Amino acid sequence: IDEIMRRFRNGEMAYKETMFGGCVSTRPCRHLALRSMTACIDCENAVIKLSKLRRVIAAQEQLVKSIEQDTVEYIAEKKDLEYLKEALMRFENEPEPKPKPI
Repeated sequence: IDEIMRRFRNGEMAYKETMFGGCVSTRPCRHLALRSMTACIDCENAVIKLSKLRRVIAAQEQLVKSIEQDTVEYIAEKKDLEYLKEALMRFENEPEPKPKPI
């Protein structure tokens, strides 16, 4: 525990909460400028919590249902929803990761 706390204090480790779980990057996020909610999904610094991903998918489903289908907004939001669902299936089928040594 002392080693972990030292690394946090020295900026060698970080954790920021995100809509999908968290981010362990110690550098500013280059994806935030794009304002893409799906950018976190495949980021090497993402810590994805399946419960949070499911919650985002449920909210996205409601959003997509509320948008007129013949709009650009609908197409973009539906595409994000499909991407999130594909990611959930992929994560659910992955074997449990082995802990990384500290």
